[in-house]
Amino acid sequence: MMKTVEVTINMDADTKQRVEAAAAEKHMSVNDYLLTTLQHQLANNGLVPVRPRLTDEEFHQLMNEVDTLRESILAERNGELIDVNSIIDQIRDERDDELYDLR
Repeated sequence: MMKTVEVTINMDADTKQRVEAAAAEKHMSVNDYLLTTLQHQLANNGLVPVRPRLTDEEFHQLMNEVDTLRESILAERNGELIDVNSIIDQIRDERDDELYDLR
């Protein structure tokens, strides 16, 4: 696992709003969106090796496939995100019922 460090950037309010909107459109956190964007730009500048290196067309095609998949999942779930906490609580309740023979 790669060690991460925190980086702070300053930007005007308009840029911040546009970044937040772009991240929300991709259903990503601002941090993940900025990191992905920066990594792609660094790769395009030849500063970060990408194996295999994607062309701009391949990258855009891949991102379109990801967007399509994300949209189909959201459509299948009627726009609702997965409530992981609820699933974990349900699993714990089932485990406790089995352990204490309450079923």
